[in-house]
Amino acid sequence: MRKKYTTKFIQFLTHDCEQVTSQISLAHEQPLTLLQQLRLYVHRKMCKRCEQFYQNDKKLSEMIEQHKHK
Repeated sequence: MRKKYTTKFIQFLTHDCEQVTSQISLAHEQPLTLLQQLRLYVHRKMCKRCEQFYQNDKKLSEMIEQHKHK
């Protein structure tokens, strides 16, 4: 019974990769809720590809900001 609740809790906290990449991009346009931030964090810690997408997105955003200020 405990395993069932643990599984449901993990499902509640995570999104699939498509949702995660979409929310990473959306975060540039609007602030994410605390729950959205938590879900992204949990998913990124479990998924290397989404973590890499996040890191790439972060670097690209930094490069764009630097270019704006030149």
